[in-house]
Amino acid sequence: MSVTAVITNHDYGRYLRQCVDSALEFCDEVLVYDDGSTDDSLAILAEYGDRIRLVHRDDATGCPVWGSNLGIEQATCYHLLFLDSDNYLLRRPPETDADYTFVDLPVVKDDGTPIETWQFATWPLTARGALKRFIQYRGMPFPWAGVWRTDFIRHLRWRRWVPETGYAADFRTAVDWCLQGPTLAHDPVPYMVFRNHEGQWSASPDDVLVGDAVTTAVNRASRLLNP
Repeated sequence: MSVTAVITNHDYGRYLRQCVDSALEFCDEVLVYDDGSTDDSLAILAEYGDRIRLVHRDDATGCPVWGSNLGIEQATCYHLLFLDSDNYLLRRPPETDADYTFVDLPVVKDDGTPIETWQFATWPLTARGALKRFIQYRGMPFPWAGVWRTDFIRHLRWRRWVPETGYAADFRTAVDWCLQGPTLAHDPVPYMVFRNHEGQWSASPDDVLVGDAVTTAVNRASRLLNP
């Protein structure tokens, strides 16, 4: 099997080398999408030459969704992972026959000091169970730290966060993709580190699903569970 890393970046030059170096070490294909960086990111990325595939926008969108969606289109490997450029890999990502394999996730401070590890062993391993969890807790149906089977998401796309809907991009996307009925698996051995810091470019708003958006999403999931 094989793995594509889809890296999205905006002005994260201070983290970029660690992210790209780890992707090159553990993945078979590295795609980098730069969203109008004005720091030294482009100079750093130029050092990698043809070891990475780089797409750069001069006009910053303020959201990594455009790069993630291009990565879905352009990835050529059996598996695909999304990697924000302030995070990095510890080992080769898990490769299973599941549509999505999620893993436990170490969280560190900006300087790399460990904070905690998010553990997901008790999360549902079926799409139906994930939808039930979403309905019960109004939270993410499955963790975003994981690896997708590329053929499963080839026809899917990340959703951009729209204030009028109350959806954050990752939350809205997770609900929509869960409705496609993916097979799920859990690997307890972390492969990626999440860096928790102020001003995260890809961070979701605190209130990720509010008002009518909750009702709409819950009703949609409920109809799938009880047709």
